[in-house]
Amino acid sequence: MNRFDLLVLDDLAAERDTEYMGEIVMSIIDSRYRAHKPVIVTTNLTQKEIRNPSGIRRQRVLSRLFEMCMMIEVSGEDKRRQKAISDYQRFADLLGV
Repeated sequence: MNRFDLLVLDDLAAERDTEYMGEIVMSIIDSRYRAHKPVIVTTNLTQKEIRNPSGIRRQRVLSRLFEMCMMIEVSGEDKRRQKAISDYQRFADLLGV
């Protein structure tokens, strides 16, 4: 992963919570950390979950990310949920229910 100038990891902590996946994530983050390469990370973890990670593996990953990254919180309505409600209503209207 170090051959790329910038790496974007989307939805960190959404991966399966297995030892194998944890090692893969740790390996990627640690490799970028040691190479001083930039990373952009998105996650649905709450501020509390980020500041108080569960498990030593997640603590190690987030510790490196805290040093490497600047945290920016983006909040707002869930667009997927809004679309699902809108689609449901449209189909209900079409079916006359």
